Amino acid sequence: MLDNDGCGMPRYYVCDPMHHEFHFAYSATHPFVFDNFWKPQPGAPQATFTLPDGTVEALAYPGEVMEKHEITREFSGFPYQGQFAFKRTPKGYNLEIRMALPGATMKAINDGGQALGFDIAINDNDEGSGPLKQQLHWSGVNDKFWRNAQFFGTLIFLNR
Repeated sequence: MLDNDGCGMPRYYVCDPMHHEFHFAYSATHPFVFDNFWKPQPGAPQATFTLPDGTVEALAYPGEVMEKHEITREFSGFPYQGQFAFKRTPKGYNLEIRMALPGATMKAINDGGQALGFDIAINDNDEGSGPLKQQLHWSGVNDKFWRNAQFFGTLIFLNR
């Protein structure tokens, strides 16, 4: 999850290259990238998800729906110029990502640089659907971090 200008938006929308969420999906034959965005749809029922403990949690804001689609080709083109690769290891895999951050001020903090909103999560879902078995994240607040940039961590580049 990226908040390129560090503004802490409470949500992000389709075609917003400044505030974005990328999902990198491992596959031995077809690794791919997909995204989730909130799309206004007046009158849409509020999407919810039932957690393993039975708690029902809102997934979207009222009047919005999630749009999910594969963006592998778009990720490799303008404005991200992204590349990614998975490498199988004895304990799972490694993921390496390289990409441009449109609109980000990439100056070191010593030079008046800007903090970026950033978070990363690993979802353990071997089935590809249904509840996650486990989720690890760097900075986020429980399951709220991925839909609200205010819960992202802060990434600062140092000039050393």
